[in-house]
This record gives sequence, structure tokens and C-alpha cells, in this order.
Amino acid sequence: MTTRNPHRSKRTTKLPRLLKPCLQLEVLEERSLLSGFAQPHHIFFQARGGDGSTIGSPPAGYSPGQIRQAYGIDQITYSNGTIKGDGAGTTIAIVDALDNTHMVSSTDPNFNNSDLHQFDLQFNLPDPIFKKVNQRGGTTYPLADAGWAGEIALDVEWAHAIAPKAAILLVEADDSAFSNLFAGVSYAASQPGVVAVSMSFGGGEYSSETSFDNIFKTPNGHAGVTFIASSGDSGAPPNYPAISPNVLSVGGTTLSLDGKNNISLESGWSGSGGGISAFESQPSYQNGVVTQSSTMRTNPDVAYHADPSNGYPVYDTVNNSANSPWEQVGGTSAAAPQWAAIIAIANQGRALSGAAALDGVNDTLPMIYKLNAADFHDITTGASYDGFPVYYAGPGYDLVTGRGTPAANKIVGDLVGVVDGAEAPSQSPTQAMVAPFDSFQLKFDRPVEMSTFTTSIVSAFKGYFGDLTNATFTITALNAGNGPATTIKVDFIDQNASGNHYTVIGAIRTDTYGNKMDQNENFKAGKVPDDKFTSKLAMLSRRGLDSFVYIASLAASSNLEIDD
Repeated sequence: MTTRNPHRSKRTTKLPRLLKPCLQLEVLEERSLLSGFAQPHHIFFQARGGDGSTIGSPPAGYSPGQIRQAYGIDQITYSNGTIKGDGAGTTIAIVDALDNTHMVSSTDPNFNNSDLHQFDLQFNLPDPIFKKVNQRGGTTYPLADAGWAGEIALDVEWAHAIAPKAAILLVEADDSAFSNLFAGVSYAASQPGVVAVSMSFGGGEYSSETSFDNIFKTPNGHAGVTFIASSGDSGAPPNYPAISPNVLSVGGTTLSLDGKNNISLESGWSGSGGGISAFESQPSYQNGVVTQSSTMRTNPDVAYHADPSNGYPVYDTVNNSANSPWEQVGGTSAAAPQWAAIIAIANQGRALSGAAALDGVNDTLPMIYKLNAADFHDITTGASYDGFPVYYAGPGYDLVTGRGTPAANKIVGDLVGVVDGAEAPSQSPTQAMVAPFDSFQLKFDRPVEMSTFTTSIVSAFKGYFGDLTNATFTITALNAGNGPATTIKVDFIDQNASGNHYTVIGAIRTDTYGNKMDQNENFKAGKVPDDKFTSKLAMLSRRGLDSFVYIASLAASSNLEIDD
């Protein structure tokens, strides 16, 4: 853990007692990885002692509301907007080392004096169901440690900030040895209701690390679990466990917001961990997406704001006074628990729609690499200058930010398994037109599988005042072959009638990722017979009319909603 002054012109090292061996991980080549020690991945922008904010004054850093809006998290709703996407009904597990004495379970009589409760009061958040246990599930906690206490405060408070109705399970390992941290991971993943395990720690790669990858798989007989890890704060080379192919690895960005809390600029953060593994083979889900290596696992997979210079406020009275309790913190440690919260929100939606919880290896990771590019903010500037070699962010997947940061309302929609509909933002022709006409085109905002768009599923070209049974037509893709396309052309033969008409295409079309499209946006994806794409248009007669109006029945939707 490093301490930086506001101008980053000076760096000093301040490590907890049990973390000091992590500075010598390079000497572990002849020993098991589990004999090594992990390092937490958080960075303080201000020196310890508080950020200068006193009780009653706004703390420095982005607030939960700002982050939720910036990444579209506050746009996620279910059941026609009646249920907020807040993680209700799920549990996020957080694994750290040693004890934070000011984090107590919500059933503890002293909870109202805890740092978590005070954080909630500041940001008007509901108190969660919060449980703290040791790595065996007991309540005899390990030794207290100020360094890890800061990590615990960050992880718990910000996982809760993003998914405020999710329960939080904090598992404190006996110390920062990998053997104990991984024991905590195994315990956490086995607990009822846990859908995500967040790990904001890591150490250098080691030749036997592949033998421990099975730790990060859903336990037998348990509902799906996704394992999330911070990629590190020192650039390349990669850290373990974030480089495991069974773990969703989260890198870092520098985020700037405008006056309305929308993203104005986002670039790769200089400390974002990532690179090409020396030992882990490339998983199949990276094939065809990752170009930096064709044989080895790369990371990160995704990214999130991590720059401490405009980081996150953390309420931490272990390291700060009760009169000045706030500190501004960054690092990929802040990113991992917030991605865990997004996974929890997705699992909330899956439960509401009757789907099983996401399994990290078989669901989450493959889906992350198949999602439409529009589901991410693609980060194309910035570099991991703090590491060696230096990697640069660029279009598509890169070794600084992975696929990018979340457009959470879109990502959650796809992870839930219900997309918000293939929309037609443009059409042709738009110029003046009169009957008879030859054709029109629909251009979708994402590829659709053209093999499913055939004349047999176009029900008819109809008028609002009766069917025009003499109408015949063809439907083709404006691309070579019969595969993915974004534009279709509908050709009509001998269509002379003026008036208002519509074309119905459906039901049960899929996008190129196999997702059933909610084509009419009634939030019932793939349900016969309602799920049909309907294009509406007004065709004008030859006499005195000189305009043509086309209206796509699908309007852009900012909210994901799922019918019960």
C-alpha cells in the first residue's frame, strides 16, 4: 500500500506488518504459492489522518450517487420499473485479511456506532444485512491491523454503495498468507445466497498457480458464484489471483464527470494492473477477442474508476480520528467490489425472471467476452505507466482496461438474459415518396441473425383498416451471406395502396449472441406470440402528397425492465 500526496510528486511506502513479505515475492520460486503473502490493492490520495473533511462536511471523492449515474447503475429497474436494481435477495462476499474492529455485524448492539452505519448516514443509504466472520465462519476474529482495516472499509462500504440492498458477508482471514485468504474464499463461496466473491488482494505470478485455479469455481451443490479480483495497482506484470482464468479481473481507469455527473472523459489509469500470463493458458472465451496473445491468458477483463486523485470517500475511524473520519481512496481494490455489486444486481434480475445465478466460469466470463461493444465504455487513451512493460489502452480489448468500463444498464440486461430489444435508429428512404414504392430498409443498432429473418416470419404488409392480401415481398440482408447483419431490406411488389401500414416480423428472433430479443420492448423477451418486431410507416398517394414518414416502433430505452 502506498501513500501519495495530492500532486503525486512523492511516494512513500507504508505496509501492514504481515504484508512486508509481499515485497519479496520474487524469492518464492522454489516454494508453494500458498506460502506467499498477498498485498491489498488500494491507494490513499491523502496521507492517513483524514482528508480534512470533518463531521457534517462533504467528504472528498465521488459519491455513490455520482458513480451510480455515471455508469448507468441507477437506470436498472425490474418489473416494469417497480423494482430497483439494488441487489436485493443476493449476498456479496468480501474476503480480506486480519480484523477491522470498527466493522461489526448488523446484529451487534454496537452497529450504530460502526463505520459502515456512519457511511450509510452520510449518503442516505439503508443499512445492509452485514455479517462478519473469520475464515472458518466463527466470531473469534483475527488480530486487528490498521492497513487491512482500510482495505476492509473500502471494500465493504463501496460494494454496499452500488448494491445497497444486497447482504454483505465479510470473511476475515487469519493473516495475509494466500493459504488463509484462499481458505476464506472457499468458505465465502460455500455460504447460502452468495453470488459474488470479491478479492481486493494479490501477489506476483508463480509456476504452480494453475493448481489453485479450482478454488475459484462454484462449489458443488451451490448456486452459481462469480469470483472477482482487482488486477493490481502497479501496472504489469499480472497479479494472481486476478490472472486466473476462473476470475473476473478488474483494471482501473481515471474518470472525469461533467456537471450532470455524466462521463466527460475516461482513460486508462497509470497503475492499472494487467498483462500476459507467464503460466495460465488462454481460456476459450478470450479466443477471437484478445489479440495481444493467442496462447496465454491476459487481463484485465473489464475496468472501473480507480484513480485515487479523484477516488472514493471512505469512512475509516481505525486510521482516522472520529472528528475527521474520511479518507479519499483509489486503486483497483475499489473497482473489484463494485463490479461484484453489478454482478449481484444482475443476479437479482435473474432470480426475478426465474433464471439461475451466474456461474463465473460457465456464464459470467464467457458472456463478458460475447457482449455487444455498446455494453462497455471502450477506453482508448491512457497507459499503465507504473509497470513494465508499459501497455496502452486502445480500441477494443487492451491490457489496461480489458473490454472497458460498464454501461451497467446494458451489461446487466445481457447478463440477466433479456436484452432491451434490437432498435432501429435509422431507416431508408427518408426522402419524399409516393405510392407505389419498391422497398424500405431497417437498420438495427446491433447485429441480428439474418437466418431467422425470412419471408415465412413476416406475417404481412397490412393496413390499419384491413389486410392487403395482394401484397408480396422479399426480405434480404444487406451483407454477404446469411449471417450477422445490421440492415435488412424489405422489397414489395405491386404495392399501391396509400394509408398507414405496418410490417410485423417475428416472433422469437435472436441477436448474434443467441439472446432472444425483446423486440416489441414489452419486457417479455421471447414470449410467443407477442414478441414481434413491428415497423410502422405512412405511405402517401400520388395525388398532391409529397412526403413519406417512417416510424420505428422501437424507441431507445434507458431502463432495463423485466416482467415478473
